[in-house]
Amino acid sequence: MTYILDHSSFVCDNFEDEKISELNNISVKIGKLSLDHNSEFFPSRSDQKVMRDDVKMSVVTAQELLNKYNFSEKSLSNMPLFVSNGSFFGNFEKHLSRVLNVFKEATLEGSRIEVYKKIYRASPPLLAIETLTNSNMSFIAQYAGLKGNNATFGNTSISTYYALKQGVNEIKNGENYCWVSSSNGANIYSHIMNRSTSEVELSGIENSGGGHIILSKKRHKDNKVLCKITKMTNTKKVPTLHDQTIKRTWDELLKSSKSELIIFSGAIDQGLNYKDEQYLKTLNIPTISIFEKYGFLGVSNLIFGIIEGIKHIKNGVKSIDVIDRDVYGRESLITIELC
Repeated sequence: MTYILDHSSFVCDNFEDEKISELNNISVKIGKLSLDHNSEFFPSRSDQKVMRDDVKMSVVTAQELLNKYNFSEKSLSNMPLFVSNGSFFGNFEKHLSRVLNVFKEATLEGSRIEVYKKIYRASPPLLAIETLTNSNMSFIAQYAGLKGNNATFGNTSISTYYALKQGVNEIKNGENYCWVSSSNGANIYSHIMNRSTSEVELSGIENSGGGHIILSKKRHKDNKVLCKITKMTNTKKVPTLHDQTIKRTWDELLKSSKSELIIFSGAIDQGLNYKDEQYLKTLNIPTISIFEKYGFLGVSNLIFGIIEGIKHIKNGVKSIDVIDRDVYGRESLITIELC
């Protein structure tokens, strides 16, 4: 049995409208994180130079969660860490504009070598480190002192399913604890990428947020486990250009569901969310939409679904299906139950 010992999360509540296209007036609401630089767990000034805002918040909330427990040094040294990582662009827009300005100013009269030199000088020296896909995992491990097996999964919401799956496997193989995290930094570029693979009809809501879950092999000595994971599964087939008969309806995952509540995510706009709601109503099981509460959280959809489910477990709901669909149509389900 795999238990969830505890969790923490961060999400923004400040949105800015950004236009995707001037031609058809399509815009998207982008969630912007507010950073608490006064936190005792805020990263060092030197590390901040190569950290995206979502990574900074991930490091802070990880330490806040860890601070609640008196894990031994041996436990931390052995504790595995699996992280799902979303968009890694961060301040890419600002950096990209500097490089693009060089192209605009470059003339055909200048030599190609001179243009390359200007581009090189305009490129931020730390950009490569800032955009590393595993930077979030590396900094969590550094600040929390986790030295066990580790891996980064990315960059759509199915990656959180696989991070959790790997964590559950570690528990089954004898580890006492396992740490699973997700982090999504929203920006105009991440939305354009997600939009290109989805049947988007309306303006979207792209949010920044992340979370941490501590998995446990057994009940904590203070009996403070929150719930247990009893089922994990995902669809084996997804819609493709060659086979459009496969529908995005969660049929395969929910056909034998006996849960009292379904928490779902995956839509990046109100239109797609409405379609999901209409289908799920046919199952006659109460539902909660993560999109309605937070917008589209990318890789963090599934973790926020689990955290939302834990709230209802505490209120007496015995079994909850947390389902998600990534932007490519890959669906996953995690069932959590009252202990």
